[in-house]
Amino acid sequence: MAPVRPPGHGEANGVNDASITESDYDDDDMDQANAPPIHPLKSMQGAFEESIFESMQKPDQYTEMAKEMTSLGPEARRKKLLESEDYNSSYNARWRKTPGAKYHPLWKLMAQISFGVHLLQQHLAKSDTEVVKILHTHVEEVDSFLERTTEDFELALVDVKERINYLRLPLEHVNIFDVMLDDKQFRTSILEGNEKIERIVERTARAMNDSLVDVTKGIQATMELARYLDKIGEEWADNNDELLGIYNAMRGNAEGWYRCFLTLQMKGNTLGVALVQLGSILNEMTKRAGVASRRSVVSTYLHRVHSSRSRKGRHAASIARGELEYHSSSSNVSIFPAATSTRQPKAQTTSTGPSCSVSCHGDLSSAAQTRRQSVRGQIRKSSTAAKAPYPQVALGGNHP
Repeated sequence: MAPVRPPGHGEANGVNDASITESDYDDDDMDQANAPPIHPLKSMQGAFEESIFESMQKPDQYTEMAKEMTSLGPEARRKKLLESEDYNSSYNARWRKTPGAKYHPLWKLMAQISFGVHLLQQHLAKSDTEVVKILHTHVEEVDSFLERTTEDFELALVDVKERINYLRLPLEHVNIFDVMLDDKQFRTSILEGNEKIERIVERTARAMNDSLVDVTKGIQATMELARYLDKIGEEWADNNDELLGIYNAMRGNAEGWYRCFLTLQMKGNTLGVALVQLGSILNEMTKRAGVASRRSVVSTYLHRVHSSRSRKGRHAASIARGELEYHSSSSNVSIFPAATSTRQPKAQTTSTGPSCSVSCHGDLSSAAQTRRQSVRGQIRKSSTAAKAPYPQVALGGNHP
């Protein structure tokens, strides 16, 4: 007997609990009761079988996180993305963390959708109403994924562009910015702010890359679905307006999904370019802060060297000034004992007349100097006389 889908089962790895299983077949049309159903698209056979297996498993932590994700708005999702270390709502992140999963969740979704159309087209379903309900659930899940990813890309792009415009301003006035970076407190605040923004860039880029993988897988799976719908055509539903409406709706969904996936791919690439620009600005600011820091270190070192030399110079000048003051104060004081003269003073020459005494130091006495000046004056007066005989002047003593 074919396995039956557990009732009330939640979403598992991107495939809703309303996955089509073997229980949706008519038992008379099953060649082998225990064999997996044959998918109309060979490329989706493995993804379809894996989706059936997962629909019968208990939900894991990533399934619970996916349920929480659908109830959050874009701002709340981005906040959780930036604040949580391991929050990533993309299909690719959940696929990567699911042990044993070989196929991307969007491939499994498209495999379920194409197989549901196959059941309707081949009249193999036990209940067309049930199959249509399951198809509607899968379509809503794809639409929800496209809507969430579009909101996440647009919000992230707005956030990143605002940061670019804000941080680009100081780099447009680098002369002023470099002067401001000389202040250690300002430089520290810039570096700390850059570290926070770098974490935002890293987490945004990680989520963007996972979402772009989702988009790429979605494009591939949607193209497979569109080719299948074109292949079966609409002739099989000509006599049933309800089935024809379902077929045309599925073709419209496939075309719309494909365009949305392409648009998301362009949005994701635009976001990637913006993240690169923001990263470049952060690198430039960090580099200039590093240059300012090294400049500050060199300036501090030179200032210390100059201060040290100045202190040494002042100390040397103080020592030299002290020595000069010492020598100046001791210049009139002989450090040697006075020498005793061994020369005998000359005997004073005496005459019978007035004497002209000379001291032992060779100086004339004041009386002798006065007498000599008087004699010189008499000589000058006598030289003016008319050829008068030069008078004989006695320099002292009485002559007989």
